[in-house]
Amino acid sequence: MIKEYKRSRVDKAIFNQCYINLKDLVNDHHDYSNEITQKPWGYEYEVFSTEDVSIQVLHINPNAETSFHCHPNKDTCLIILEGEALCRITLDTKGLYPDDTLLIERGVFHKTTALLNPVTLIEIETPNNKNDIVRFQDAYGRV
Repeated sequence: MIKEYKRSRVDKAIFNQCYINLKDLVNDHHDYSNEITQKPWGYEYEVFSTEDVSIQVLHINPNAETSFHCHPNKDTCLIILEGEALCRITLDTKGLYPDDTLLIERGVFHKTTALLNPVTLIEIETPNNKNDIVRFQDAYGRV
């Protein structure tokens, strides 16, 4: 299943409720290749990057979730490799299984939750900027 999500009026309304310091969204051009970046929900590993694209493998622990966030300046593609997850996209929730793909336009709020087993997925972001994130809700207290 391939599903595409476009930014909605609800996404814009949620975005307007967030405190955003534009300096926090600036690309620091850090090279994350060959680094495992630990996250409260698991980890990510960047497998390829250029100025235009970043491809990483994400591992989400059982019953863990990413923040409910958006990327105001980049598009995202999620491809499930193994495990079962729920993905909340603004007002929609989809069950995700291996080979499912989500195309998420910039500015669309989303979060991925692993169910009973770990989830492994590929995340493709364009352009490449790890700082381009605005969190609305986070179970781990991150801003």
